[in-house]
Amino acid sequence: MNLPVTVHVASGDALTVNGILTEEGVLGVTLTGPAEYVFEGIIDYEKR
Repeated sequence: MNLPVTVHVASGDALTVNGILTEEGVLGVTLTGPAEYVFEGIIDYEKR
C-alpha cells in the first residue's frame, strides 16, 4: 500500500489518510477532509 490514500465515505466526502510507512507500521498518521462541529460539552472525571 502507498500513502496517501483517499477514502470516499457514506456522506460522499473524500478523506485523505497520510503517514510514513515503516517496517514496523505507520508513523505520523493524519486524516484530512471536511469536518463538522457536532458536540460541545464538559467532561468531569476524577484523576486516579
